[in-house]
Amino acid sequence: MKAFCKILLGAAVITAGFLAADRLGARLAGHIYAGSRTKLEYAAEGCDEQLLIFGYSRAQHHYAPEILSEATGMSVYNFGTGGQNIYYHYALLNAVLAHHTPETVILELGHIDYMQTPSRFDRDKLGKLAPLYYRNDSVASVIRLRGPEERYKFALSHLYAYNSTAWDILYGKLFPDSDNSTFGHNGYVPIDGQYDGALKEATDDYTLFDASKIACLERFIERCREREIDLIIAISPAYHIRTGDRVERIAERIYSRYGIEILDCEQLLARLEYADCFKDELHMNRKGAEFYTRLIARRLKQSGIRNPEETHCERQP
Repeated sequence: MKAFCKILLGAAVITAGFLAADRLGARLAGHIYAGSRTKLEYAAEGCDEQLLIFGYSRAQHHYAPEILSEATGMSVYNFGTGGQNIYYHYALLNAVLAHHTPETVILELGHIDYMQTPSRFDRDKLGKLAPLYYRNDSVASVIRLRGPEERYKFALSHLYAYNSTAWDILYGKLFPDSDNSTFGHNGYVPIDGQYDGALKEATDDYTLFDASKIACLERFIERCREREIDLIIAISPAYHIRTGDRVERIAERIYSRYGIEILDCEQLLARLEYADCFKDELHMNRKGAEFYTRLIARRLKQSGIRNPEETHCERQP
């Protein structure tokens, strides 16, 4: 009996030590992260710009805040994040809305935001949101989309919240003024180089709509409406010939439910003479991004891009 009690006591001491070390480590990591230069932390604490941009890598590389700001007089920040879909963008929006309401939001819409995709473009990367798990209930609910086990992992270890962000923190500390840093270009990451491939039909990788993603997209729209935020949903240029009717179908759904017309510019530069505007089939280089941003800025300044007849881009760069 005494031996059994000793075992229990030893287990209790080890467990208490583990919990104490975990909580202490989490507090230290949280303190370091709070001073980090990451888009996630900026969304949660520092963001106060009037115009915000959300979306996956095409948002990150295609919208230059300085051009938008100069044309509109609004302060601008680009929250575009490579590889993430509407779940992540919705969480970032909620992180911002907890302390700030912007005047305008631009959402760059991609297929990964409403189509069924491989796991790496679905919920796998939502762990990047983990540092906000204990600080924002709306963000926590998005993180739990990864699976029911997430709730127990966060309950067991507070340090778990920082497992996926160590490199982000380190990079921001070591290279605060680089093009890839959070504040180098107000979140915008320009890319250089020119695509040398052929202009061809887009690969039809995704064929089924994802009801869960579409529901999240609609919650994104509804959150903007609740706060009376002017929402612009856009599709920036790509260097391919679009196939299928996925864009038209999701655009019809959004318009029928919310009266919002998608600004569809995907085919704007899909011609051989504009190859020098692209880094690859999906991403514009600096030259293309600056042209496209000026177009968006012009529409914002003149008409807000909200009129139905203004929802398709001109083909005259």
